[in-house]
Amino acid sequence: MSIKSILDKGWGDRAAFCLSSLCILHCLLLPVLLVAYPIGILVTLSDEMFHQIMVSVALPLSLVSLYVGYGHHKRNQLIVFGSVGLGMLMLPLVVPHELISETEETWLTVAGALIVCLAHVVNFRLCTADQACEQSA
Repeated sequence: MSIKSILDKGWGDRAAFCLSSLCILHCLLLPVLLVAYPIGILVTLSDEMFHQIMVSVALPLSLVSLYVGYGHHKRNQLIVFGSVGLGMLMLPLVVPHELISETEETWLTVAGALIVCLAHVVNFRLCTADQACEQSA
């Protein structure tokens, strides 16, 4: 099975949705976990490293999935919407830490991940609504 047929069947959107959801959970639950568990356990889950890894995986997966979906439904606004979300996810990685607080970084990341999730849900529904993705596989 080719990568294109996997993406055409919506697996890229599903994976990107799951990654974005994982990012949201990490951002919102990490403060609770830091209180509940010893710090030593969570050293490997540092916010900065986790954020970099998730964005480096989510960015290409999201762009490719949204582009493949665009090939079927031709909705420019969905590409723009998803790109705005991805930009919000990337912003905390490129803006110096002196210019953005930890709280602002968390809210930017959560909002960006929610936008990316929504873009992939809409992309998946548009592709499967007219069966375009399944017919081309």
